[in-house]
Amino acid sequence: MSRDRAGVDLHPAAEALQQRLGYRFVKPALLHEALTHRSAAYQNAGGRRRSQKTKGAGSNERLEFMGDRVLGLLMAEWLLERYPDEQEGALGSRLAHLVSRNTLAEIADRFELAGYLTVAAHEARVGVQATASVVADALEAVLGAVFLDGGLDPARKIVRQAWKPMLDAQARPRRTLKLRCRNGFWRGGRFCRFMKQ
Repeated sequence: MSRDRAGVDLHPAAEALQQRLGYRFVKPALLHEALTHRSAAYQNAGGRRRSQKTKGAGSNERLEFMGDRVLGLLMAEWLLERYPDEQEGALGSRLAHLVSRNTLAEIADRFELAGYLTVAAHEARVGVQATASVVADALEAVLGAVFLDGGLDPARKIVRQAWKPMLDAQARPRRTLKLRCRNGFWRGGRFCRFMKQ
């Protein structure tokens, strides 16, 4: 295991993840933190109970908080560029899908993020690092780490490359819903009533 300048042990595969992301960290400790599940942070602290104030310290939770906001901002910016004639409701629906747990987990799987996560041994035995919520949270944490390390531009580059197939696919759903309504598949559903107006 290599160490960064602050003496933090880096995951052996951190180099490979940086290549997948297309971004090299100036402060690799941020990437280390982004890849540390709270169970590993708790285990590393000797299993001691933490106060509410320090709960989650050393884990990726704070970076996840940041990454969630970074992703929301970058995605809103991109949606406004891509769909200049759409109003808030349609943009909001697109945004909700693009930042959903399922979408995040799918993108995290493309990065093979589960293989880079550090979790407590007992959690690893049951495969917690591969669950949708854990990899989705880790992806947000990685985006938060990229933002704190290099700013919005590298985070934007990662988001636009990783989410492009999803955003391109969104050009079709509205038409598909209209066709389903016309064919009766969604008859009586909220989507049909909305689409017929």
